[in-house]
Amino acid sequence: MIRHAPLLEIGAGTGFWARLLHDRGADLIASDPRIERLHFEHARYAVPGRWWDLQGKTAVRRWPERNIFCSWPSLNKTWLRQAAKAMRPGRVLLCVVEDATADERTWDYIEAGPFEKIASLELIGWHSCHDRLVAWKKRGTR
Repeated sequence: MIRHAPLLEIGAGTGFWARLLHDRGADLIASDPRIERLHFEHARYAVPGRWWDLQGKTAVRRWPERNIFCSWPSLNKTWLRQAAKAMRPGRVLLCVVEDATADERTWDYIEAGPFEKIASLELIGWHSCHDRLVAWKKRGTR
């Protein structure tokens, strides 16, 4: 995943993935719209100076040259699809997903829309989870 840096993590939650990737040398900016409401407790892993209180689509538009990373997009929510639509062609979308993430229209848009799957990797996790890291590249030119 680090080879796709610079990265923008959207929906970063506690910042666990952001800290993990940052500590391994990735150039990463993290964002989550809940950070200001939940204060430091929510972002306990956040990297100082690399954390923003922004919706995914807004963050994608602010840093259009970065590839996007998202882990476990919220079930039945549309913010990942909105962010994917805002991405520039040529950018890579990397997601940690399992069966209960985002909404069906998001996956329909990504799988049948302007994205090409370039990688998929099963992740070691808990017994009942089937996490995988999937990467797509947005087709087209601007």
